[in-house]
Amino acid sequence: MSARTYELCATLRRAGVRLAILTGARTGTLLQRAPALPAADAYAAENGGRIFYASAPGGETLLREDIEWRARMDAACGSAAEVS
Repeated sequence: MSARTYELCATLRRAGVRLAILTGARTGTLLQRAPALPAADAYAAENGGRIFYASAPGGETLLREDIEWRARMDAACGSAAEVS
């Protein structure tokens, strides 16, 4: 991502706009790169097959997966165990 993209994301967040980052990357790649991504409310990996929500206790970003969404996507995307 360009520096300008980071600036624009920060501007949106300061304005109260909710932000989601979507990628076709595998979950492992998203989780590895998450610390370098702009702060967002949600992150989707594997073309939307897995969705994670951000929480930030103590200033560090922790991602928690939407398990109900993942269960609904298993038929289309394969189970999390198969694609992780």
